[in-house]
Amino acid sequence: MKQLKGWILEDNLYPFLEILADECQYRFDELDKDALKAGVKEDETFEYSFSGAACSIDLSVFYESGTSVVEIALKVPDALCERIGMLYGVCQGYRLTS
Repeated sequence: MKQLKGWILEDNLYPFLEILADECQYRFDELDKDALKAGVKEDETFEYSFSGAACSIDLSVFYESGTSVVEIALKVPDALCERIGMLYGVCQGYRLTS
């Protein structure tokens, strides 16, 4: 397992997490979105995890007030690091929709 940390555009939070969940073969659904809506608050860290058929991912989400970015720290299997690194880059430069 490796630690990764980066930021993404706030609007890309759910698409980012949906793609992460897919990598774990975890079904990201409305219950997950509800948990994140309730848990992610300005200037506070929210911890969450996915545990799917392929792997588990632990994440910490931090949204700093007055910004349009979200910092996300991940603990992921080594095999996913390169793909997740690319995902951070896409979510920094483009607005995704789900």
